[in-house]
Amino acid sequence: MLYPFPKEESFDGYILSGPEFLVLSEDIIMSNGNIIYPDNSIWVEADDQISKLFYDNAYKLEDSNNYGVSSVLKIKFEGRYYKNGNYGHLGKYNSMVKINKVLDYSNKIPGLNI
Repeated sequence: MLYPFPKEESFDGYILSGPEFLVLSEDIIMSNGNIIYPDNSIWVEADDQISKLFYDNAYKLEDSNNYGVSSVLKIKFEGRYYKNGNYGHLGKYNSMVKINKVLDYSNKIPGLNI
């Protein structure tokens, strides 16, 4: 069955940021104290208010390399999901979500917070 896109959905995952990216991942993968950038990430597009919420509240990694994840936020939100395109930095992502409404968020990240 084919589904119409874009479509409205609820999301529960982690927003990861770093140089040239803001993406959604279902899970956090850790290696040697660093977050591994997941291959199946979804590009995130957010308005200024939601971007401010992220940057003001995200857990900041102290020792991030130049191209790795530098901030992370656990988040639940409603948004519009797009797929089969070229989204984000250099069109690298084949799917994107536009955040419409944040339902919940936390900077308490398993494996990072003590």
